[in-house]
Amino acid sequence: MLKIFKFLPFCIDQIFYFKKDKIKLQVDKKTIVEKNVYIRKKKRLGESIHYCNLKINNVDINKFLAKINPNISGLGMLFVNQRKPGPISNEIILDAKLKCKKIAI
Repeated sequence: MLKIFKFLPFCIDQIFYFKKDKIKLQVDKKTIVEKNVYIRKKKRLGESIHYCNLKINNVDINKFLAKINPNISGLGMLFVNQRKPGPISNEIILDAKLKCKKIAI
């Protein structure tokens, strides 16, 4: 069956929408609980979740950590401020590269 794709082009196009979902979490008795819980629809093929643009008390996580100590840097998806929906891996790498340059690794 797969031999047919040698002759016929085959591709999958993934479309990213600009809709953002926000989740509010709260620490309650040493446990993290979700506030304003709503029923999430079942994910469909091609949909993914990127936990990015993390804020604590409405303050960007990077600024929050810098106030504690300017030598603290966070790397990974939570610390990336993704402006456009879509793949996030490149943004994680670029953010890490920028942060590592600042501390001269």
